[in-house]
Amino acid sequence: MDATLALAVQFKSLPALVDAVRGEASAINTQWGAMTERLGRRDDARALYLRALSIQENPQAHYNLAVTYWNQDWDQVILHLRRALEINPQMQDARMYLIKAQAQVGKK
Repeated sequence: MDATLALAVQFKSLPALVDAVRGEASAINTQWGAMTERLGRRDDARALYLRALSIQENPQAHYNLAVTYWNQDWDQVILHLRRALEINPQMQDARMYLIKAQAQVGKK
């Protein structure tokens, strides 16, 4: 997918096409991260989510990153859930878990 994106940019494809390729590349890396996380490779999954976000921000990559930090780094959880909601305010799971994460910070 990286090669496809590079070619789309190199050949000065229509912006809509470049954006579509970026969106697909970001989504693929997000899904790859989710599979990697299920295999218990959290650090590798985080790297894939960050790679997805470097290609194009998407709410699912932010949400998934937040999940990887749950019970470990509440600031990261809150940061990524807030960003997911900025991109997609309709993401109900992000909204619900943001409230729970903020409550955890309040307990400190």
